[in-house]
Amino acid sequence: MLVVGPASAAMGGVRKAVIPAAGLGTRLYPFTKVLPKEMLPLLNKPLIHYVVEEAVAAGVDDILIVVSRNKEALIDYFDKPPSGLEDNVTHLLEKATLYYVRQREALGLGDAIRYARKHVGGEPFAVLLGDTVFDRPVLGELVGVFMDKGCPVMGVERVDPSLASRYGIVEGEVRGDLVEITRMVEKPTNPPTNIAITGPYILTSEVFDYLERTGPGAKGEIQLTDALAHYPRKLGYFVKAKRYDIGDVDSWLRANMELSGVLTERANTIQGVATPNTLRGEGELK
Repeated sequence: MLVVGPASAAMGGVRKAVIPAAGLGTRLYPFTKVLPKEMLPLLNKPLIHYVVEEAVAAGVDDILIVVSRNKEALIDYFDKPPSGLEDNVTHLLEKATLYYVRQREALGLGDAIRYARKHVGGEPFAVLLGDTVFDRPVLGELVGVFMDKGCPVMGVERVDPSLASRYGIVEGEVRGDLVEITRMVEKPTNPPTNIAITGPYILTSEVFDYLERTGPGAKGEIQLTDALAHYPRKLGYFVKAKRYDIGDVDSWLRANMELSGVLTERANTIQGVATPNTLRGEGELK
């Protein structure tokens, strides 16, 4: 396991995050022949930079990135720059320690999360997808729900029903911003609802036992959604931000056009003091 940055003391709340960044990026081929998709430029920084910023803005100071072969550029990017050449990475390394572990085989998101078991230990942790950004920070809101309700929570949104079969889908009782999830299924042929799991997630260490009991699901992969279904209680939180899933060339170009100016303002905010984990104080579920 590789590590970059000074180690930090626990500050309470959710201080660890896992970022799966081991995908092959086949829909972005031929770019991804030579460049990890997480390193594609989004305005003036690579995509993965914004994902790490999101974690830091929520008070996370311990980040494990799950990589695969040909991801050396991603690891090199977060090296401390030489003296006199400080860049946007410098302030992140002052606030968080970055670790890396390699997924040996492409067996899905759930399998990638399994590699974090020893690193996470018994602590709650965030999961942020390495190819997804929002037009404003949202992870802190999920941390607040978790601290308030005491159970795992995942970001959800209503999607076009014609696209619901592409996502993990949940159903349950909707109360305000929250969904008390009673059922969840990965990429269903006949989706029961259009409430899709989009992330981020706040999970507890029990998920690793659930993953060990989870066999191959959709596409023959270990699906995180299938493991999350084992939690006796889990919540969905409707994320009130625009999501950009950089999965193909069209979505990458659209994100660059639409986010011009928005992410510049966000970066200036994050350069200051990171937002601490705080109790959300909202929601109707008890």
